[in-house]
Amino acid sequence: MATNAPLMALHVYSEITRDGDHADETIAISRLGASRIRASLGHMFDAARHAWNAHAHAIKAFQTNMAIEARNTFP
Repeated sequence: MATNAPLMALHVYSEITRDGDHADETIAISRLGASRIRASLGHMFDAARHAWNAHAHAIKAFQTNMAIEARNTFP
């Protein structure tokens, strides 16, 4: 992975806002990705927050498997 690639990906994910015009599936995927990046950086509180948001938006989008994955990120 290139230098700073996770931070660049995190920036892209941050452009997908929870209150914008994005589909719930898109928000859930972006929050799940952000959660993984934050966890890899050791930012566990932020990682858990992103995982929770991913779970909530996956439920709204009827994406059960994604909701389970987000929920099980921090058991």
